[in-house]
Amino acid sequence: MSRFPTEIRLLGVSIPVNVSYCKSKDPLSDDEEVVFGEWDMNDMTITLNSKCSPVHSKVTLLHELVHAIDDMLGLELDHQDIYCLSQALYQLVSDNPKLVDYLVSTELPVIPRPDKQERDSKGSEDSSPKGY
Repeated sequence: MSRFPTEIRLLGVSIPVNVSYCKSKDPLSDDEEVVFGEWDMNDMTITLNSKCSPVHSKVTLLHELVHAIDDMLGLELDHQDIYCLSQALYQLVSDNPKLVDYLVSTELPVIPRPDKQERDSKGSEDSSPKGY
């Protein structure tokens, strides 16, 4: 069972993660509304709503981290982009736990290589990966 993170390092900054009943003020009307989570750029904190289910808390934490990345890097993403990215990232790590283990491992990766016969059948063209 994994433990709830009370602090997360992001881009060299320690960000406290708090849990409480969250309300946010609408700047246009001063009305308060219940929210699932909140990233506070001024305090550099994330607060998650204590009323959320465990799965919803995880998705919300990832959502607030994407907000933090957006603010810290000045990306100026709109809320729909942040929503989509956080949902996709949550699904990615949920569906691929071995990927997360691989990404955080400090061991040198063992990358499968094609055997000699497979390499020879591709001919002399360069088969090294392209991109990134």
